[in-house]
Amino acid sequence: MELHGLLKGRRFAAWLYTPLAPTIGAASFTLLVLITAAVWFAQELRDAQRLAIEQTLAMLAATASAQPIDLRFDGRLLTVRRESVRLPAGDVEACVRRLVAAAVGLAAPASASLVTGSAEAACTSGTLAAASFGGGEGFVTFRPDHAADGQIAGAEVLAVTPGRTGFIGEVLGLPFALPFVLAATAMAAAAGYQWSLSTHRRIDGLERAAATDGLTGALRREAFLERLSRAVAEARRRSRPLSVLVIDVDGLKPTNDRFGHAIGDRALETVTAAIRATLRESDAVGRLGGDEFAALLVRADGEEAAMVAERLRAAVAMEGSAIDGFPTAITVSIGVTTLRDDDAPAGLIARGDLRLYAAKRGRGNKVVRLD
Repeated sequence: MELHGLLKGRRFAAWLYTPLAPTIGAASFTLLVLITAAVWFAQELRDAQRLAIEQTLAMLAATASAQPIDLRFDGRLLTVRRESVRLPAGDVEACVRRLVAAAVGLAAPASASLVTGSAEAACTSGTLAAASFGGGEGFVTFRPDHAADGQIAGAEVLAVTPGRTGFIGEVLGLPFALPFVLAATAMAAAAGYQWSLSTHRRIDGLERAAATDGLTGALRREAFLERLSRAVAEARRRSRPLSVLVIDVDGLKPTNDRFGHAIGDRALETVTAAIRATLRESDAVGRLGGDEFAALLVRADGEEAAMVAERLRAAVAMEGSAIDGFPTAITVSIGVTTLRDDDAPAGLIARGDLRLYAAKRGRGNKVVRLD
């Protein structure tokens, strides 16, 4: 009886499997295709995230000293090293040799053969070039610097070297056994979306930390100049006006000496808040260093920029007269400059500085526009 039941069960299973066999085969093939696509997508996403990390670390290193920086990101220890290399004008071969030597010196796992192509690209095109090594976990970037005549005068070599690879890198380096894939697919699909979101949040946080000043929340100098360069190109392409305010805080040193640096920091926060309240959402504010700020005014000609600057000066004079109960008497001096046909972004800032120096003569608290 038991044997009969067992045979009957096997017969039923065989009967059930026969008509379902094509369906099961098609479903298995579809599952394998989906798994392959998922693995490819994960690799593409990982490459995009590596690029975002590389660009963010490059911005962070550009604002730091040449000393190595150790960061822990997504469970990995990343070391950022930077070196400025002087290059002979017009000698592409010497340019490539020096960049390759600097890259290999900064990133020991990188070999000359891995970075030579990118070094040649940087030396011939004069634009940013990058190379990866260590299975894509490490990066080397070459950023050429140009002299006044347009020739490459030097380059900044940035190396990002990993201490160890993360779990994803280890798994993607192994052949996938079919039983493991079938067992892990459902769990990976459920966790992948959350992993992607959390990774993007970490990248966004790192980008914000690299681009903004910790005290005031204004853009760091490097990030502001990058934003200004994009705005200048856009203004020229669309034949629109563009203006820059170069702003210096008056009375910050006496405030620090008399009431302490905590009140001085509050004064900088007050000035930044007044700048933001005066600007539009499309504009931008950056801290160029110390007590000097800059404001980017898109689609604003000289007259409009001067009016904005005067409103800002009056607002700071009112808000900065007393901070947290202390008679701080904080004001601002502002130089106003407007984009010309032959202007470079750095030239805009330099001309704004000249206007600022004129505004600071005497006791400051003044707006100067000479365009």
